[in-house]
Amino acid sequence: MSRYPIVPVTASDATLPDAPRTAPALVDRAWQALVFVVIAAMLTLALREARVVARPELLRHAAWRVSSTTIPGAGAGRGLDRTSEGLPNHFFQTTIEPSPWIEFDLGGLRGVTFVHVQNRLDCCRDWPVPLVVELSDDRARWLQVARRDEAFDTWSAVFPEARGRYLRLRVPRETQLQLGWVEAR
Repeated sequence: MSRYPIVPVTASDATLPDAPRTAPALVDRAWQALVFVVIAAMLTLALREARVVARPELLRHAAWRVSSTTIPGAGAGRGLDRTSEGLPNHFFQTTIEPSPWIEFDLGGLRGVTFVHVQNRLDCCRDWPVPLVVELSDDRARWLQVARRDEAFDTWSAVFPEARGRYLRLRVPRETQLQLGWVEAR
């Protein structure tokens, strides 16, 4: 015997909701709400990406320097030409040292919201991990705006706008730093 009594329901019983119609309507409304949330999230991401892409690329002509170098005379440079065919896997390489870095001079106080990093692709994917992105006005006080804690081929970091003249990518441990490409907007 069941603990719950079975009560027969007739079509003329007006006090009970129309169950066959109500359940599909609720399911339809739930699906509509879910679709709305997904579309809203996609539009939010698309607008954020559009704002990032519309910003100027800051490192194309920026002067850069590294904490050390394994290649004599290659410890500093200006700009990155990503359009050239046959680019090497990395455009700089530090020695093995505590907390190696590459620093870009943006030429003045600039707002930054996005950094894209391409790692060296032929080896050493875990060498620049963890990788921190920092901004400074004076090279003395640095503000961390992004961090990557896992090995990567490419990494894009989007963050709230921060202002600085100098942008630095640094590995806060003893290692050798070498990257294939860096872009900032």
